[in-house]
Amino acid sequence: EEQGQREELEAAAEAEVARLEEQLASVKVRSDALVQKHEAELQQLRLEDEKRKRTDKNMALKAKDAVAAAWKAKMQAIEAHYQRKLLAVNDEAANLREHLHDASTKDEELERLERLRQMEEGEHQA
Repeated sequence: EEQGQREELEAAAEAEVARLEEQLASVKVRSDALVQKHEAELQQLRLEDEKRKRTDKNMALKAKDAVAAAWKAKMQAIEAHYQRKLLAVNDEAANLREHLHDASTKDEELERLERLRQMEEGEHQA
């Protein structure tokens, strides 16, 4: 029963790690897509600026650069958040594994003591 509980806890911890890794991967994909989108928009603005050579286009470009930089910073912050969550889950999984190892060691010790007790009973009976 305890073995089943340990396996269940370990499986749950591993599932949580996998879920958070999937979330992190998804955030990275969305982040990269948004950065690429904004970089493409910036490139388009640069081409328009070269054609028109207007000061107002230069200002729009600077604003767009600022928006892209803000988006990139926001995506990096989100990614860092999920990285921290993943680290916390990994730490918890390591703690659970250590707990399970300690419990296994105690189980082995109890089994060894039980065998010794049975051997002693056998010697007393003989």
